[in-house]
Amino acid sequence: MILLDSDLTVRVAHKPFTANIGSNNKEEFGYGSIVISVREQSMSSTELYQKLRSVASTHNVTFYSVGTGMTPSGIDLGSTNINPIDKPEVAMVVGEGTSSYEVGEAWFLLNKHVGMEVTKLRSQQFGRTDLQRYNTIVLVDGNYSDWDENAVEKLNRWVNSGGVLITNEDASKWAIEKELVSEDLIKSFEEDTTSKKRYDYEEQSDRWRAKTIPGTILEADIDPSNPIAFGVPDRRQLFIKSSDLFLKQSENPYGTVAQYLDEPFVGGYINDENLEKVSGTSAIVVRSEGKGNVVLFADDPNFRSYWHTTSRLFLNAIFFGQNLNL
Repeated sequence: MILLDSDLTVRVAHKPFTANIGSNNKEEFGYGSIVISVREQSMSSTELYQKLRSVASTHNVTFYSVGTGMTPSGIDLGSTNINPIDKPEVAMVVGEGTSSYEVGEAWFLLNKHVGMEVTKLRSQQFGRTDLQRYNTIVLVDGNYSDWDENAVEKLNRWVNSGGVLITNEDASKWAIEKELVSEDLIKSFEEDTTSKKRYDYEEQSDRWRAKTIPGTILEADIDPSNPIAFGVPDRRQLFIKSSDLFLKQSENPYGTVAQYLDEPFVGGYINDENLEKVSGTSAIVVRSEGKGNVVLFADDPNFRSYWHTTSRLFLNAIFFGQNLNL
């Protein structure tokens, strides 16, 4: 974020490459590598060097210098697969109907860890808010059923004009039901209504609790070439599932970023019924709508502010959501 705040032109590589470092060394760079061209900056090369040196020292980041845009393998540094990153202008809906826990988790990550200014929009005032200054809107888990048609249509126009909408849990379900995403992604299951069962009254609470998903570690296959997964070292990704939202695989073959394995259980508690339901469903789905994009998380990627593997995916949605092209 500090690079974008310094008005630097920053690009991200959508394909891997190898670069010559010095006279005899080569370095491999994967999906999501950041590329900064000296010629594209408004500051001098000396000022740029001092800025990057300061960032490297403060944040323990390594920068490599290259003398040419030609590479020995992979894409060249002038490739159309190295795209500019727009500075995120983020708004997050808060207040009535939203999960205060998830609002706090997301705000703490963005504001305190990343140093990003985030505008908090009151849910009741959303329909009267001018959205044009924002390029990214976050809807955490919550109940948005009180939003009228004007608010929904305003959000729909904003997405189609180029905005990035990021949703978690029930907000993802709401976005699908309101057709902000133009495909049916909610996976439903038939219930047995024929057999009648009888239980003791005192078992009621325990049986309800047994059907919930309190926070279970599950393994998914993730596409490391998708911008939402930039920086993930391999296809194995662990998620914490804490909701009963089950997303189907996207109709677009490139739209399912992460999909739970057929046998995903790693740790925690989940009953056999829910484990069967979640197997093979999607953890993250992305979809282009008009000029914009929607990123749907089936669960909370910032779970209790300690599951940082998926917080990274949330940050990728913030920084690289505009680079999606589906």
